[in-house]
Amino acid sequence: MLQNKIIQLLACPYCRGDLTIDDTNAGCSLCEKKYARTEQGQFDFRLYEIKKDTLSVEFRSVDLPEKSFDYDLLPLDKDTEVDYRGIDVPHHLTAEILSHIPKAKNKEAVVLDLGCGDTIHKDVCERAGYIYLGLDIDSQEAPILGDAQALPLKDQSVDFIISIAVLEHIKIPLLMMRECNRVLKPGGKIIGTLSYLEPFHGDSYYHHTHLGTHQSVTSSGFVVDHVSPNPNWSGLVAQTQMRLFPRFPRSISKWFPFPLYLLHRLYWKVAYAITKQYKASEIFRQLTTTGAFFFVAKKAN
Repeated sequence: MLQNKIIQLLACPYCRGDLTIDDTNAGCSLCEKKYARTEQGQFDFRLYEIKKDTLSVEFRSVDLPEKSFDYDLLPLDKDTEVDYRGIDVPHHLTAEILSHIPKAKNKEAVVLDLGCGDTIHKDVCERAGYIYLGLDIDSQEAPILGDAQALPLKDQSVDFIISIAVLEHIKIPLLMMRECNRVLKPGGKIIGTLSYLEPFHGDSYYHHTHLGTHQSVTSSGFVVDHVSPNPNWSGLVAQTQMRLFPRFPRSISKWFPFPLYLLHRLYWKVAYAITKQYKASEIFRQLTTTGAFFFVAKKAN
């Protein structure tokens, strides 16, 4: 059952009008569309009719700002205020990612777990003090069903957004990111991950490079703090476990690429020792061979 605080934040995903909500459905006061509950009791805000939207973009052909950005490994935030000991933390939320999750400023602060699946991040978000709102396109355990490209939320309604391994599954990534910017409060933070050299999976559409990640985030109005390769998930391991030997026990298949990985690391170390060039450096190796990227950004005040 949704908390009253969450219900107050909901809006029509088509026209963003206010909703009248009762025990069985929600209705828009402007466009008069109705949204029923599923058998599991979730409100279904997915788009069953075509919605038209217009995207305006700004760009230039020289000296793009993402070229000069520092794409180092994600550092630990030494100012983190949340203690996650004693709860079950998903393995993909590294200590570095956890350290960048902001503590809720008050008891009314809301986190949007965008693409929440089976709400695996709920304990982590609630430990940080947030009222939890999970949204997914197709999960029986998500609090509400909806489309990341047309969020059923009012403008500036959430305090923090976490979105893990979602953006590659979105048909129009820029539209999702602009929706995130719309619903996030000024100064709010967004933390996410997305695929790079992972193979096609789960109807994935766009796998981003570090430059593509930076562009998708900044062109949506966010200020980027970090775009970083995942050092624990190389493209070689991702290809092996996800597609070369799918459904094979990972406890065994994780060792298959190990000899090649060692040779790969040795080759790059020797190349850098000889050339001392950036394109032979460890960070460039990770940027060009990682399976996925992290990003941390905030909405301007």
